[in-house]
Amino acid sequence: MIKEKLAALVDDAVGRARTAGQIDFDGVLPAQVETPRDPAHGDLSCALSLQLAALPALRDKGASALAQSIAGHLKAGPDCYLAAVSVRDGFINFKLGWPALAEVLIEIISKQNFYGFPTAHKSDSAGQSRSAANSFLNSIGPSFSVPDADIYQTYLFCLNVLRQAQEPRINILSGQLEAPLFSPQQWRNFLCEIKEGPAIFLDLFSDSGERAVDLILKLDAFPEEVMAAADINESPRLRRYTRALAQDLRLYCSRFNLGEGLFCSQLSVLKARLGLIFATKQVLGNALGIIDLSAPERI
Repeated sequence: MIKEKLAALVDDAVGRARTAGQIDFDGVLPAQVETPRDPAHGDLSCALSLQLAALPALRDKGASALAQSIAGHLKAGPDCYLAAVSVRDGFINFKLGWPALAEVLIEIISKQNFYGFPTAHKSDSAGQSRSAANSFLNSIGPSFSVPDADIYQTYLFCLNVLRQAQEPRINILSGQLEAPLFSPQQWRNFLCEIKEGPAIFLDLFSDSGERAVDLILKLDAFPEEVMAAADINESPRLRRYTRALAQDLRLYCSRFNLGEGLFCSQLSVLKARLGLIFATKQVLGNALGIIDLSAPERI
């Protein structure tokens, strides 16, 4: 989703550069956005200016000048879809803003069991949705139906963290039973709050650094990975992707004390972290095919 939207923004910037007389090119050369080899360059990158510079009509311009012309028409700032845009060696590099990353989490949490499966729709009945999702998983290949232990354990870790937020907990220092962080109704309100606006995730990115960004970009790639695996009937590809997603989640959580440190006393940060873990749990579960679409889900 992010790559497609960013490519559209670049295409629009090229059009604006044409209108401004900065790029003399009448053809169609769609932008493609990829992950840069060096993470220090940005979250994502586009080489369109290098392709434009190879055209006879634009050869005299140079890739760097073309990249600067395009970048000049891309809006960037702390609260924008793009936090920053830079040019290096003819590449246009992007640092994603928190609204772009929050948009991914909101989509996953809104779609939940339907996320990543193009044949399952919210208008379907539970039985139809389950059948559609199962059929799609079967089209990828039966070997994926056997859960990878590493992936499954990470899924259970996410599930356990979310349950801890909703169940009474024993304070290991006092030995006293403490009230849950969220009652079931508060949790439902929290999920509704996420869907109503992305601001709940603002603290996540200032708090968690690049690991949260890497994890969200991996979550965003799930529908693309599912479709690619289905097109070539290769379940090992989806397994590799899901294993990498599980690893990214563990890396994100490794900065906390065995998961307990996730329960930050600052409510806004806690909610953002739980939203990220909820989205990761959902994608891991959807990938494994272990979500029962006919059963009401508590979390």
